[in-house]
Amino acid sequence: MRTAHMLMAGLATALAGIGSAAAASPPVPPAVVEHGASTVTMDPVKVRAPHWRDIRGATDQCVDARFLRGWREDGEGLVVEVSPRRHAGNRYYRVETVGSCPDLGGAHAIQLASRNRGAAVCGRPGDKVVLLDHVSQGLAAMGTLPTGAFSRGCEISRVVPMPRH
Repeated sequence: MRTAHMLMAGLATALAGIGSAAAASPPVPPAVVEHGASTVTMDPVKVRAPHWRDIRGATDQCVDARFLRGWREDGEGLVVEVSPRRHAGNRYYRVETVGSCPDLGGAHAIQLASRNRGAAVCGRPGDKVVLLDHVSQGLAAMGTLPTGAFSRGCEISRVVPMPRH
């Protein structure tokens, strides 16, 4: 918003400078090119903002949920196994959750879900470990993510590749 105000102020200054022949007129900014008394062209404005679906960081810090092979819970939390061919040679990743995930031990299966319904789970806000029981696992097998009463899970805070052995 501030940039837009600065551009408008610069344009107004440039237009005032073009219309006035006085020696005391302010200098024309270098981004303004005069084509005639009534036409002024400015350099193109490029707006760059991160798109919320962009994956930040290296892809080895993300898990492609489509290639989840297995999972286990250890003393430090959740470890998932994925296809190493699809994950830069990494087979195991530690998935850290926001706080503890007490229902993880009672889950029959898990599913990793990204906030934007894509395959990449990177520990961004909204990424989640969905805990499945027998009923919700059947729903997941049909291609639907469990919702409502069938949806239990924990928000993911970080995904880290584990050292290769």
